[in-house]
Amino acid sequence: MRVFTGAQIVGIGLATPAHSITQGQAARLALDTTMSDGKQRGLIGSLYSRAGVAARGSVVLGSTTAKSQPADQAFYPASPGADAAGVGAEGVQTGEVPWPSTDARMRMFRQHAGALALSAARSAMAEAGVVAGAVTHLVTVSCTGLEAPGVDIELVRALGLGAGVVRLNLGFMGCHGGIVAVRTAAALAQSHGVAQGAGGGACVLAVCVELCTLHFQRTSRVDQHVANALFADGAAAVVVRGTPGEVQPEAHWPLGIRSASSMLFGDSVGAMGWRIGNQGFEMSLDRSVPALLEEHLGAWIWPWLRKELGTATTAADVRWAVHPGGPRVLDAVERGLGIPAEGVRTSRGVLAEHGNMSSATVLFILRLEREQGALRGDRRPVVMLAFGPGLTGEGALVG
Repeated sequence: MRVFTGAQIVGIGLATPAHSITQGQAARLALDTTMSDGKQRGLIGSLYSRAGVAARGSVVLGSTTAKSQPADQAFYPASPGADAAGVGAEGVQTGEVPWPSTDARMRMFRQHAGALALSAARSAMAEAGVVAGAVTHLVTVSCTGLEAPGVDIELVRALGLGAGVVRLNLGFMGCHGGIVAVRTAAALAQSHGVAQGAGGGACVLAVCVELCTLHFQRTSRVDQHVANALFADGAAAVVVRGTPGEVQPEAHWPLGIRSASSMLFGDSVGAMGWRIGNQGFEMSLDRSVPALLEEHLGAWIWPWLRKELGTATTAADVRWAVHPGGPRVLDAVERGLGIPAEGVRTSRGVLAEHGNMSSATVLFILRLEREQGALRGDRRPVVMLAFGPGLTGEGALVG
């Protein structure tokens, strides 16, 4: 556990691609392109309808078409023998038709990631009232693209950050990368302030950008079809200051970063993975993940929160920003921690509206929780939770 003093989130910025697709269109696209076994037609329909996603953005889309029309994209070619209803021919294997290589996917990442990250960063800085010259540190996060020089250098140049800004890239952390970014920013801001003395002026810009739809897989594996049904593209940024500011009553009040906690769940190394393959990055997801979370979450979360907030702390004493890995993950968190259904309503709403944007998603939820709390006059602290390969968990207490 890491405890912070004085670090605050003073701005949050969000960005999504220009074009989006409904889940119905995504299911039709999946039937046309991602099936390597025509017998899986019913499976695809069921997975996509139960994913909890209504729409999601993607950089591979050329336009946003009417929901009755096919998705406008040329990145993923149809399976050979796909019929008019969008069903891949039985027995089609991945190698029988050109499928985007990892190199092609990284070229797409290079083309689109910087602009999306820049949009989120500018929004966060504008909300925080921070000019480029004030930024002392830049943290960038992604598990969907690798490039050097990369998004960090694009941001330095486009934002006009100083050539001496301290940079840190966090890669391949998975869906909990947004929380890692928050605690890393808090640690940097706090340590910089100590080193510089009172009024050190630490200001950290942390930016998560994920282009998950660059990694759709043509497969017969159920877990990869699950990932195809959930993931989307998006970016989110936070500005973290190392010195407390005046707490304002409006929706943009600062969120103090109070503490953070990490957990590697025992006997779970094979439960979730994220590896680089020849046709993009490949997720492995064992069906045991929800049960593992339900069984082990309480033993991790409650000792941490009760140490911070008091021994009588219950699920009703905080608000929850839980990364929506999928509906079954949210169900497991509810049961494992005794959270009422309304406690993760924001998480389900973000999943429905945007899909799973990996590391950026929890910051979308945090922003909504802050705004909704302001409207209700609800200043309970917020618990951020997310999970990633390992199986690992990351948590942060803010507010």
